Amino acid sequence: MLLKKLTTNLITGKWKEIFNHNVDCLNDLETSLKENDDYLNTRIDNLVLSSGGDSPNEVVDGRVDYKGETYSVLQERLIASERLFRGEIDELQNKQLNMQKQVGQLNGSIEQIIGGSAAQINIYVSASNGSDQTGDGSEENPFATIQMAFNQVPLITIPSVTIWIDSGVYLEDAVLRNVNVTSVYVRCRDNIDNIDVSTSDLPVKVRSIAFYYVRGYIQVSGLQFVDTANGPTYGGSIYQLLADQSGYMSVVKCKFANDNRNTASMGICINGTSQCHVYNGTYFYKQNIAIRAKFMGTILISDIVGSQNVVGAQSDDGLIRREPPTSFADTQTKVTGCGLYIKKGLVLG
Repeated sequence: MLLKKLTTNLITGKWKEIFNHNVDCLNDLETSLKENDDYLNTRIDNLVLSSGGDSPNEVVDGRVDYKGETYSVLQERLIASERLFRGEIDELQNKQLNMQKQVGQLNGSIEQIIGGSAAQINIYVSASNGSDQTGDGSEENPFATIQMAFNQVPLITIPSVTIWIDSGVYLEDAVLRNVNVTSVYVRCRDNIDNIDVSTSDLPVKVRSIAFYYVRGYIQVSGLQFVDTANGPTYGGSIYQLLADQSGYMSVVKCKFANDNRNTASMGICINGTSQCHVYNGTYFYKQNIAIRAKFMGTILISDIVGSQNVVGAQSDDGLIRREPPTSFADTQTKVTGCGLYIKKGLVLG
């Protein structure tokens, strides 16, 4: 719309019409300039410095991300992209850090397996503070499960391995198999000297532990066995502590006190070439079979306590030396198959 010129000085109706027309044009122009000014301010917020392009649409494109989502200003799009990339970078860095820890753990395990030169290997387990993913079994960075600690025991001959277990509940069925070791100790880390196992619980509670073809001395001390109903079976019966075709195992001040009288279960089962010494106040209460020697397995009973067990000690084609204490079980001793039970010493000759 163009402005019109006044062609006369006479203030007539025509003159007023032209004047009002020009006023309307100026008002429209002012409105248009204001809109353009607002638009220009918005566009300035989206300027791409040194864009390298001549397209008039480049500023608009700068507000669109790679997914095609359009933002109101370029800064908003840049901040959103930066946050996205920063989050992805942080995630990758965390994954890289975890991978480095796992590689370090693997390297440590390989060094133990191949080297086998350490005089004593100590592996630490903590249900509350440990991790099987990032732990290395050290005192400062323990594993979370006994099984993970067992997995670190070298397969070749080494002098000694000790698994130190922090107080806690370990509802797992840990198995150590096919290792050749001078000695392996599985023990509670807390001091239990002043605990009366007949009246108090032990700090470490585990469902079951088994040793298969472990050649060497084994000692299990200070553990309480729980949750028997969900444990694994051996020879048709649930076991809590098992040594099968292994070396000599000592059971020191452990506790078997779940009520298993109506369950086909065993507290300790020793099988084949394995031998076992149960002593130092190991406690059995309401067990179906407290102690069982199978298929040439040998058990020596020295110092055990307990009551209300169904069968105290069963020799099932195995050998057991010494009787349980008085009132230990409904059936103190039981022999099946070609089992042998030696209740007292005998001098031959």
